[in-house]
Amino acid sequence: MLCFAAAALFGQSVLDQSTSGQPNRETPLSALPFSPAMDASSMDRSVDPCADFYRYACGGWIVNNPIPPDQAQWNVYSKLEEDNERFLWGILREASQPAAGRSLVEAEIGDFFNACMDEAAIERAGAGPLQSALDEIAALRSLAELPALLARLHRSALGNQMMFGFDSNQEYAD
Repeated sequence: MLCFAAAALFGQSVLDQSTSGQPNRETPLSALPFSPAMDASSMDRSVDPCADFYRYACGGWIVNNPIPPDQAQWNVYSKLEEDNERFLWGILREASQPAAGRSLVEAEIGDFFNACMDEAAIERAGAGPLQSALDEIAALRSLAELPALLARLHRSALGNQMMFGFDSNQEYAD
């Protein structure tokens, strides 16, 4: 039994590495990786800073963090965003595990996460959850009825941003 557990742990560690030796980006994080504010190893001291300061300052980071194949660009902010999303995913996965002492909020969040991740149930439901809205759209007799339908759908949780959205944001012109 112990050998099986060790083999399973080893297998998971192999699965958590991509072919490039980088950590698998398709797994949740249980802790955020430490990123120092000033990391001298991110520098490439073999480059003359007067000739290419960017490569001098960031060359080590670029070598250690190649652009993932599914990304058009990659920088510290892209990595930070992805690490944060993977960390939040880890929190959700942990909350979704039934455990004694789980708070009501953890149970609700975890159960909601499990419901969203249950692809088989989602496939079985098909368009069923959308059927009432689809029926309302199919019942339209003229273009003049569209604004009233959009208003009803925007008031529902189903279509709060169906064709346009309302939100507050900074003033881009100022």
